[in-house]
Amino acid sequence: MMRNMAGMMKKVQDMQARLETLQAELDSQHFSASAGNDHVTATVTGSGALHAIKIDPNVIDPDEAEMLEDLICLATRNA
Repeated sequence: MMRNMAGMMKKVQDMQARLETLQAELDSQHFSASAGNDHVTATVTGSGALHAIKIDPNVIDPDEAEMLEDLICLATRNA
């Protein structure tokens, strides 16, 4: 019985190490999504951290700041 328990613990440790490796691989990848007909593009890491924002200069209008802010949030959520 102790041998089975030791074997199960080893399997759990192996699975945990594999999970940590996969999480590190995911964190190193970037994912992008756009909003507003591709006028705003957000890029995030696999862990969801914001990496970059790209805004088409043609949509920057001081009178439309709220719409631009909404597009940034939408693109970030989509990424």
